[in-house]
Amino acid sequence: MTDKPKNPTTPLPTGSKPGNVDTDSRPIAVVEELSGSNNLNVIMRDLIFQSSRDGIFVIDENGHYIDVNPAGCVLFGYTREEFLEADVKLLFYEEDVTPEHMQHQKELWKDGIDCTEMRLRKKDGSEIWVELSIQPFMINGVKRILGIKRGITERRQHSLALIESDFRFRTLFENSADAHLIIENEMFVDCNQATID
Repeated sequence: MTDKPKNPTTPLPTGSKPGNVDTDSRPIAVVEELSGSNNLNVIMRDLIFQSSRDGIFVIDENGHYIDVNPAGCVLFGYTREEFLEADVKLLFYEEDVTPEHMQHQKELWKDGIDCTEMRLRKKDGSEIWVELSIQPFMINGVKRILGIKRGITERRQHSLALIESDFRFRTLFENSADAHLIIENEMFVDCNQATID
């Protein structure tokens, strides 16, 4: 049997990416080693926070970052220290930092939200779309907000390309001077105007 890690908060091995941790060694070994501990829940939360593939962010009621996991840093290209010196405006485009937008953010922080899509900005200035879930919580009588961000830029681009492709097909189909029929499973499904004329 291999030696088990002594410290459950040991940084990821060099070259590892958050969520790409060798689950046969580090996380499982840590849980086995510390399973008798009174702090098992804390240890489990730390393991989830450190190894999640989604960016996990904790902010205060003013939008200042309190904590961020490694995946959040990778997702946006900032270091943990850069996040901790900033507030949520760090990830917004300048044109999105309006009083109305910030008021909307505060309402989300107050009530929480299961899932919404949002455009944000990476450190290099490039656009990233994320799925965002927000959950307010109290710790030692102080309100904090947990935000989980999942990068969906590629998925969104594929969806938009599919919609655009469908629109182009529909436009060509409907405006063609030639008759076109669509038949699926030996059943008539659709036709264009030229077929009827």
